[in-house]
Amino acid sequence: LAASAWAGAAGMPREANARIKYANKANVKEVCAALESSKDPTPNDFGAPEKHLPQVKTSGENVEVSVNHVMDPVTPHYIQYMWLKSADSGEVLFAQRFEGTDPAPALATTLPAGTKAVPM
Repeated sequence: LAASAWAGAAGMPREANARIKYANKANVKEVCAALESSKDPTPNDFGAPEKHLPQVKTSGENVEVSVNHVMDPVTPHYIQYMWLKSADSGEVLFAQRFEGTDPAPALATTLPAGTKAVPM
């Protein structure tokens, strides 16, 4: 898995617009695909990289992605979405949505052997 990543933090203009623009999408994977297509030129540039860049662990076909970020629903400032996309096609393979009341964001899934994925 590549180290490049994007995880949206609530409360920022781009993410606020995304919530409105993509509110009618049928599922989280569609929202993440739409966010992906918005082509933010500098992902995770709203704060300290160590609090926004996903950490990836793999074991066989198991993939765990976490972000060391405080989730604060009051401010609001929290990670809204994380996803894995295919490094080859750009397709969103797995996605998860988070709320400000969730613990530090993390996702876990399995991917077929040989899949090249990028956490976003």
